[in-house]
Amino acid sequence: DHEAQKEGERKIEEDFAAISNQMFFCEYKDTDHTIKLANPEHVPLEVLVQQSSLCWESPLVDDFIAFDYKVINVGRDPLDDVYVGFWADCDIGPREQEEVAEDDYAGYWEGPLRAQVGVDFKTVKVSIGYMFDDDNDEGKSEGYVGLMFLGAQQPGGGATSLGLKNFRFFSGKSSFDQGGDPNNDSERYLILNGRAPRSLGPPPREEPFPVAKKKDDYRMVVSAGPFGSASEVCQGDVCLMPGDTLGFQAALVIGRFFEGMLDNAVQAQLTFDGAFLDCDE
Repeated sequence: DHEAQKEGERKIEEDFAAISNQMFFCEYKDTDHTIKLANPEHVPLEVLVQQSSLCWESPLVDDFIAFDYKVINVGRDPLDDVYVGFWADCDIGPREQEEVAEDDYAGYWEGPLRAQVGVDFKTVKVSIGYMFDDDNDEGKSEGYVGLMFLGAQQPGGGATSLGLKNFRFFSGKSSFDQGGDPNNDSERYLILNGRAPRSLGPPPREEPFPVAKKKDDYRMVVSAGPFGSASEVCQGDVCLMPGDTLGFQAALVIGRFFEGMLDNAVQAQLTFDGAFLDCDE
């Protein structure tokens, strides 16, 4: 690249802000006209989403992908009681095998776990929704796939202590009330704010945590909120004003069996939380 630059063939842009071994960036809006074609009743919120994905090569942290999101209100109206969600449809099984999506399970777990930081240990709170294959496909599908909400920043850059609001898994064969997919904007919002049927419920949450009772074609989502800043326009509620930016972080975690997934979930949360070390006593 440097030789090409010397010869004037092209200019190289070095990203000195990179914080991982591999980073990708994309952005999208909810005002795209193709959304209306698929969901005619959808009412755009007029938000621009900027998404960065990050991954690392170190053995401790190479089994999750971190996502950094910026949700920007590009419309003219404030958005009140904003919730964000991180959604995935995990069809678990060998790529060449037919109907791999039909025999999956989904579940949720949360609790404190210990993470080693140097010679010391730190307690990390893990909240994770996950999916796995029914019978491991004769050892070909031993992986568990998890979704985590890691943290968020309110408009103006202030960190928030809001944790995970809701987890829900969906069956492609059930009605919305029985755990199936949402059909409109109102049902989608009820899932995000935790008021839909079969929602996780408010903390403190205790075992037994929800786990699918039968194998099926599932998808899952984790959500958090409400976000925004106090404004007279919103009459005391928190809202995302025009031009405001909400930041939040999530992770897609994999691991060999449930325990392996939790080990890697600890590393994902620890990577987000950071570690403060007293190096000079």
